[in-house]
Amino acid sequence: DAISSLIRGYKRIDMEIERAAKSNIYLIFLVEESIKNALNFNYLPHIHSKANPKFLWHNIRELLQKYKHIQICFADGRKEAARITKRILFSNGVVKDIDIQLAIDLGVL
Repeated sequence: DAISSLIRGYKRIDMEIERAAKSNIYLIFLVEESIKNALNFNYLPHIHSKANPKFLWHNIRELLQKYKHIQICFADGRKEAARITKRILFSNGVVKDIDIQLAIDLGVL
């Protein structure tokens, strides 16, 4: 069923993040959607999901609290995500020490 599938997906992501931690890899999840849309995705006609926002954000908070080597941030569309990705890749690892979403929101990244 749909809930079992979502839980399996979460467990898989959790295992992959754990593997990255063991390899000392820093992970950045960059979502090609604005944070405003991500907060209200169940009202957007172009997004179809079996999850509801409460379930999704609970899991995101859980991952961020559990792992210190990940960040999850949002870009307003593919073009903005590509621009941010370039900035992250050419940052020489500086992004590990900043709140990437805050830097995006302030326009400094």
